[in-house]
Amino acid sequence: MTEILKINANENEIEYAKFGNGKRAFVIIPGLSIKSVMESAALVENAYSVFKEDYMGYLFDRRKEVKAGLTVDEMAEDIADSLKALKIERAFVFGTSQGGMIAQLLAIKHPELVSKLVIASSASRLGESSKKVVSNWIDLAEKGEAVALCEDFVKLLYTDDFIKQYGAGIVKYHSSCTKEELERFIILAKACEGFDVYEKLSEIKCPVLVIGAENDRVLTPEASTEIAEKLGCECYIYPAPYSHAVYDEAPDYKERILSFFKNNNALLR
Repeated sequence: MTEILKINANENEIEYAKFGNGKRAFVIIPGLSIKSVMESAALVENAYSVFKEDYMGYLFDRRKEVKAGLTVDEMAEDIADSLKALKIERAFVFGTSQGGMIAQLLAIKHPELVSKLVIASSASRLGESSKKVVSNWIDLAEKGEAVALCEDFVKLLYTDDFIKQYGAGIVKYHSSCTKEELERFIILAKACEGFDVYEKLSEIKCPVLVIGAENDRVLTPEASTEIAEKLGCECYIYPAPYSHAVYDEAPDYKERILSFFKNNNALLR
């Protein structure tokens, strides 16, 4: 049974799942979602079971109560406050999509908290195509068109083969969301629109691995390579048909992250 806990970080209640037996902290910062990631925490624990022997995993949700105008910077501070409250330093951090944006800011503003960083299917700033995707999601959510929103999510995140096998179930599950969940999604999605840390990337000093996908139609492979080129760090782009949610589909994805974390030859920049 996955352990779901709560912590008060700077007066904000944050839920997190904890799993594993290792001494080193493995922090997962997930991407934008319609439902709380805590509802699928057991699936995440199972997916990242390869880490459990050497790491203690921490899967963080966004703050419980969100208000209009919430920024990615504030989300990063929530993670920083949570890690400090849990007395975690030098964590091995893995951030996907919006979680990768949060992770970048965490490494920039709180370098003492991050030992190594994996930025997955993310961006340091939104290009025009990404802005259109996020804007469309916000528009659908504001109209209360949950099914259409979920269908667009699935279409853009996954490969055709994955959609044929799991797409209908994913849409059915997420489209049962409440009005409150849609309102929460809108606030979190809008936080992406003004995000831009490109010029601050050089402030990241820990070893970084950037992972993207050639067919990422949400944040694009170019956004991943842009980060890597700015940092001068290792980068791997999965070939088509892998798309935005390659972290859920590629069979070697978790081992790739684990190998990077365990590689003592990854140099500080």
